Amino acid sequence: MILRSLLTTTISSSRWLLPPSLAIASALAHTTHPLLSPDRNPLLRVLLKHTFYAQFCAGETPAEVRRTVSRLKGLGFSGVILGYAREVVMTEAQTRGLSGASETSSRSDEEEVRPWQEGTEQTVRLAEAGDFVALKFTGAGQQALYALAERLPPSTALASAMDSICACAAARGVRLLFDAEQAAVQQGIDDWTLTYQRKYNTVPGRAVIYGTYQAYLKSTPATLTRHLLAAQEQGFTLGVKLVRVGKPSERGQRPVSSGASSGPKKSLETYKYLVWGSTGECMKYLLRRAHENRDAVQRTRTGRDAMWAEIARRARSAVGLET
Repeated sequence: MILRSLLTTTISSSRWLLPPSLAIASALAHTTHPLLSPDRNPLLRVLLKHTFYAQFCAGETPAEVRRTVSRLKGLGFSGVILGYAREVVMTEAQTRGLSGASETSSRSDEEEVRPWQEGTEQTVRLAEAGDFVALKFTGAGQQALYALAERLPPSTALASAMDSICACAAARGVRLLFDAEQAAVQQGIDDWTLTYQRKYNTVPGRAVIYGTYQAYLKSTPATLTRHLLAAQEQGFTLGVKLVRVGKPSERGQRPVSSGASSGPKKSLETYKYLVWGSTGECMKYLLRRAHENRDAVQRTRTGRDAMWAEIARRARSAVGLET
């Protein structure tokens, strides 16, 4: 694990290694060629799975995910924030075109929503009571993207899927985090977040649904104020995941629900953010992580230096020089 961490942080912190690595990751994330597909090229799959995939992802199968979660909790983590890898990363052109998109799609809404629902519900079943599941609406297809961009209610198929997912999470004691996404759809996500919090966050001081509020955006104080007032006036608990900076690597902090006790705690609870899915399914997530690390060079350099220091310490200990 130490050597794998050293590899990833060395690449992420290098001005020479990171740009070509991003280009390769982008090609792998968007390829249609079988030789460049991690799910169809076994050699490429093995290479990625034991390096970058293993660093940031929980596993390809439920059994692998359970082993990873158990190992992390054994290391002292309070729990996990588990996400399903299916998502859509839009280009600038695709983002601009959302508002003018037709409500009809070449594929039916149900065909797009069903695999997203099945994967998300499986994620909820993999999580344990007290864990979180990160939910991305963009994985539900073009109809969902259109509705979010236009601030419309979810389609019939998507609304049914959401109710099934929320009911499953509530029954298992798992919390759902509605992730923040690209600016073109974020206001729609905020609308849907309130809709489902009204429906499922009915127990005082306890939230099933959490919204994501990005503290670095100028609009966030006004948005959060509106949502707090709505919760107070309409009698539901507002689940809040407050993000300090715009990087998922900073989002592993435990969300808090307004209405819960805010008294002193003996210790902070630490949660690890992980996604799961096949190597190919996770490539877009890994690409996004690589782009975000490009903007956090100093932080990754600190991680790289820590890995080198740990390797040196272990080497000294192996030859009897550690005091």
